[in-house]
Amino acid sequence: MINDINIENTKNGVGISIKGDIKFSDVEKLTQSCNSGQCDCLPQMLEKIDTISASGIDGNVNISLSSNNLDASEVQSCMSSCECGF
Repeated sequence: MINDINIENTKNGVGISIKGDIKFSDVEKLTQSCNSGQCDCLPQMLEKIDTISASGIDGNVNISLSSNNLDASEVQSCMSSCECGF
């Protein structure tokens, strides 16, 4: 079970912090899929993202979305329709 998801604007884009029952390796695979365009994210969202990277450990994972024209509220809306499991 995911205990906490925090999505916020950063100086380089948007940061997502996920805490709970989550494996870093699963998130890393997801970010690799998104970077190659092979994910379920909305195409118009992927067009705004330069790179997606993951860091952290099992139970405490961070995702960084590098972009000059992306807002945390857009990411929040997109994640609700994404099949990423968060």
